[in-house]
Amino acid sequence: MASSTDKSPEDPEEGEEVTRLLGSATVRAPGVCGELAQGVIEGIHFLVTCPVDFYSRVKVDIYSDGPGVEAPQDCDKTAAAVRRTLFHLKNAKVRAKLTINNPIPRGKGMASSSADLAAAIAATGLALGEEMSPYQIAQIALSIEPTDGIMIPGVALFDHRAGIIRESLGPPPPMEIVALDLGGTVDTVQFNMVDRFQR
Repeated sequence: MASSTDKSPEDPEEGEEVTRLLGSATVRAPGVCGELAQGVIEGIHFLVTCPVDFYSRVKVDIYSDGPGVEAPQDCDKTAAAVRRTLFHLKNAKVRAKLTINNPIPRGKGMASSSADLAAAIAATGLALGEEMSPYQIAQIALSIEPTDGIMIPGVALFDHRAGIIRESLGPPPPMEIVALDLGGTVDTVQFNMVDRFQR
């Protein structure tokens, strides 16, 4: 994931109550094209990510007049992830404003939601001067919904349900991918509620 930050050095006049920009950060996180592999190891669900150069970009501005999280419409999960990040960083009293630019197709198994979550969590931390580790990002994202391991650089072996398995397998090999969309969408939460152990 790539990021940039900006801090506001200005302080209000003594006794003056104004809204201050405490920090700002923008982070991008990649989508995936499905998985290179997916299955179960010793009862633990896993996948091997297939990251592609298709990114969600999330900007988080932190203001002094909280609490609250402002997010675009239909981005409730991302807003929830930011709230949990603020709580994790013991800054729940500030206000966060999210700007999300995500061209990744929704509901197509390309980790559009995972990219939003990972970028928003990382940007929230950076806006407050804290660099979140891939493990921290994964744990917060997984508390919202099953999540691809796109917060881990390169190709990753990742338990997308509980985060028990999380291992970087190195950079992806150069490849071209042809994907055919035959219609339909996938709900991540509903898909992962199915018991794969039943025959």
